[in-house]
Amino acid sequence: MTGISCWGRFRRRTLEKHPELEKALNRLAGRITEEEMQRMNHRVDFKDEDPARVAREFLKKKGLID
Repeated sequence: MTGISCWGRFRRRTLEKHPELEKALNRLAGRITEEEMQRMNHRVDFKDEDPARVAREFLKKKGLID
């Protein structure tokens, strides 16, 4: 598996179960900072925001989706 070192917290076992995620994660490499990830996690974990909505907003902001 290449390019996943930046996803140290992402479990190798998860990628083994869902190899299709590797390509999507690699597209994010270098485009998401630890601080951005922490802010998104905070919104989901402590503000009870919808994870899909938080992710969609981030992806739109970065120009990765329309």
